[in-house]
Amino acid sequence: MNYINKKEMAEALMSYQELTDDLNDKWLLKYKSAPRRKLSDEQRVKFFEERDEFKIFKYAQFKSRKLLLETESEDDKVIRTKALRKVKENIATMFSLIIDGVLTLPEFNNQKLNQYQMLKSDMKSDALWTTYNYIDRYDTRRKNPFSYFTEMAKNACRQKKDEYLTNKQRYPSLDFVENMDGGGGLNIEDHSYMPPMSEL
Repeated sequence: MNYINKKEMAEALMSYQELTDDLNDKWLLKYKSAPRRKLSDEQRVKFFEERDEFKIFKYAQFKSRKLLLETESEDDKVIRTKALRKVKENIATMFSLIIDGVLTLPEFNNQKLNQYQMLKSDMKSDALWTTYNYIDRYDTRRKNPFSYFTEMAKNACRQKKDEYLTNKQRYPSLDFVENMDGGGGLNIEDHSYMPPMSEL
């Protein structure tokens, strides 16, 4: 697979939500999404109506899932687990492709960032973790999961990039400390840098 079919992606996410044995609905109790842009009064009413409908939909889904798992036979569990594993692998491949595409964008692929060899790997790891942990929070009634998870991957990469660059500015690099030692090599005992406990 070197491209993502949006219909197949939507079907895979729906299959995951039908097959998973994850009954953690704590996030739903705290779910309070808010508009990301200014809306008219009519748009705000529609937004919050849709948010409430989503919560009702997810509660019903969790209830149905719990009932299914409670009445599931051992044979059915084996079949479901095998199907779930295949769906997970398919989704992981799609997410990886999305993130690879995100990392080609100029804000993540430029001379300044390319000098940090581990940064792209860290951004991808964080984006994979984030997207995968939000599979069950996706509203499968929507028709464009590609845009939803692409935006999520971008935000995860931005957060990791900002965190990385902030830390680079806060703490001196090993090369910098060695240069302070006159270029004669780093004496770990004398020159190792440990940030204050308040910064850990």
